Amino acid sequence: APDYPALEIGLYTFAMSQTSRLETSLVRTSGIAAQVGAATGLPGDRHPNLALIYGLPNAGAGLDDLESAVDVELASFLESGPTEAELEAARTVTRAGLLRSLRDDSELAAQLCEWQSKSGDWRNLFRRNAQYGAVTADEVRSAMERYLQPTGRTVATLVPPAPQPDAQPTEEQ
Repeated sequence: APDYPALEIGLYTFAMSQTSRLETSLVRTSGIAAQVGAATGLPGDRHPNLALIYGLPNAGAGLDDLESAVDVELASFLESGPTEAELEAARTVTRAGLLRSLRDDSELAAQLCEWQSKSGDWRNLFRRNAQYGAVTADEVRSAMERYLQPTGRTVATLVPPAPQPDAQPTEEQ
């Protein structure tokens, strides 16, 4: 998708880095979350696909509270957009990631084959870096607003079952 670089840069500044908005607000400042993050390219990145934002609540924090806190931070991010410093940091990380992935001959060969099969031109591997470098704050806000709407999301809650008081442990446990 043409706005994939903007979405990935946006998710990086919002939740993928240790200095992201979610990490700073929900883990370091309020302490409601033990861990937060985001990912793109699920289950793969050949076609438009899923973006994931996740959070692991701290002890004593409710799941609904964490979800509400993520919603508040997302609304704030959509209103203000990323700063120029956040954009530059995201560009640096994506460029460094590309360069690291090309240090090894076998990884370079795999990347070239992957990009040839995904996009029809192996040169797009190197063009992607330029695309990330050209992303603007307005493009990030636009992509994030387009794809991260409450009506287009699924919220999954994974909660382990409560232990049974009279249950005997089995070999599987």
